[in-house]
Amino acid sequence: MNDFDVDYRKRTWWYLALWLSPPLVLALVTFVSLISGIFDGLPLVGQQVTWQQGALILGAMFGPVVAGCYCHMMWNRARARLSRNWPQVDGYIESNRIYEYQDWLVPWRRVSRLKITYRYTIDACDYVGHRVQFGFQLISPEIGKTLVARFAIGAQAPVRYDPKAPDDAVLDCADQMASYRSKAVIWYFLAVYAFFIVGLAISSAIS
Repeated sequence: MNDFDVDYRKRTWWYLALWLSPPLVLALVTFVSLISGIFDGLPLVGQQVTWQQGALILGAMFGPVVAGCYCHMMWNRARARLSRNWPQVDGYIESNRIYEYQDWLVPWRRVSRLKITYRYTIDACDYVGHRVQFGFQLISPEIGKTLVARFAIGAQAPVRYDPKAPDDAVLDCADQMASYRSKAVIWYFLAVYAFFIVGLAISSAIS
């Protein structure tokens, strides 16, 4: 099995995991709560939950989100690796813009969103692409400015395209965008989860 087949299977596997992991995590949390009997006889109104109960309740809320974000990150990483084996054609940059704004996850950090349009031709058919890298089109301002300068308006740029779907193309085969936003979301929800669990544990110990 060559590298292309391995990357293709990884992309397919992570795509399936992207859709299956959230309900599976929710089912796992539900199963653990049932076999442990941790909620047996618990009135859900008017009584403080223990930290163990809180861990399961929050796990049912945050677990599927974290699992989905992780699989989304790995899927885009696999797509980036696979695209390195795609055929290449010359395209040209029609427009590019960069938007900077405050990150809602990390208020003291700024992020950049790239808006790039490029055209390329395959077998006498014209295509328009917007993807710079696989993943959320978000990156740090420093890397964003570097990419905008690299793909200047009117410049020629090599475009990688899926031979089975020529309209699926990418300019850069790196996986920075695949990880950048997904990691932030994962750490955000894990931090919130830990904060609430520690709060519940302290509250239970005091009472």
